[in-house]
Amino acid sequence: ITLFLIKQVRSLLPESKGPLRLCYADSILRHQEAEDISRNEFFQTGVELIGRSGPDGDLEVLLLLAQALRALGLSARYHLGSRAVFLAAFGDLPESSQAELGHVIQFRDRAGLARLLSGRTDADALVTLFGLIDEPDGARQRIARLKDQLPARVHALASELADFAASARQLEPGLDLHIDFSERGSQGYHSGIVFQAYLADLDSPVASGGRYDRLLERLGCPAPAVGFSIMLSK
Repeated sequence: ITLFLIKQVRSLLPESKGPLRLCYADSILRHQEAEDISRNEFFQTGVELIGRSGPDGDLEVLLLLAQALRALGLSARYHLGSRAVFLAAFGDLPESSQAELGHVIQFRDRAGLARLLSGRTDADALVTLFGLIDEPDGARQRIARLKDQLPARVHALASELADFAASARQLEPGLDLHIDFSERGSQGYHSGIVFQAYLADLDSPVASGGRYDRLLERLGCPAPAVGFSIMLSK
């Protein structure tokens, strides 16, 4: 729905004096099958914050999701990652190589990642980083130990993510939040932080979101944006 929504609000952006805060709810179809498309029909609701860049906007959206799920009586665990870290490490590679690396990282295939990075001097550090899953304080310490082994830009962005997670914890002390660099966004247009919310006994996230600063630019109206969606039925 994000793509459809963004196309509709382009005309509002030049008139806006501040960030746009939008919400939506609608049915979507995915992976239709000839036999029974009803199995692939979902009801989705979500929000988009358009026109605000930086960690403040990211915090607003992530904490809004946490508050919404808590209001529904749901206790979720949030995995926080970054498409920006992935692109800093691998953005200069061909798209086919990025796709292959993204696949092994998503499935936490450390051996596969090591094989694909064979010959790079920073291979061991990158395998460690993209296999990291930890609470904010633990993640910050483990990232700090990799400082001299990672490319400077990768380390800086990873450290920023750990600081962001710590800020989220300070604002929402009960937030069950983990840094997880295998999370790099469910959509190709993600550009910064990404996150997914998981519930016990479900094999897929109940909500996901992230920053997509370049999407509106591709549609002719540059503006930073971040949002999330919740799958209400499946």
